[in-house]
Amino acid sequence: MAGNESGADMTPPSECVVAEPVIASIAAEAAQATPGVLRLASGVAGLVAQLRRETRARWSGLDPAPGTGVTVRRDEPEPGDISVRVDLVVSGDRTAVRVATAVQRAVRDAVTENTGVVMRSIEVSIVDIELS
Repeated sequence: MAGNESGADMTPPSECVVAEPVIASIAAEAAQATPGVLRLASGVAGLVAQLRRETRARWSGLDPAPGTGVTVRRDEPEPGDISVRVDLVVSGDRTAVRVATAVQRAVRDAVTENTGVVMRSIEVSIVDIELS
């Protein structure tokens, strides 16, 4: 009998890693679709992360994924520990804390559903509230 006599699968284990720009893009879409969010806005850290992401994508000959206002970080030593930060502007006709909580939930659900990635933390920073 050829192969493994015990009948066990001898396929070597493999790892699938979802890239940070993919997570950022999904998180951005989920956040923007949340009622009360007017737009995503990059803080200084977000602008640096966005510039890095766009440069890396263009260097590879790809169009950068939309992720403005979203920063994704893989924490060490566990590469699966992912933290997401979303910077946004909310409408003044809604309670800011409720909008932020809804964004956290929407981002968690969308990223987990589309990638299987479970995030360690989702931080929402409200950089402005626009009154009508």
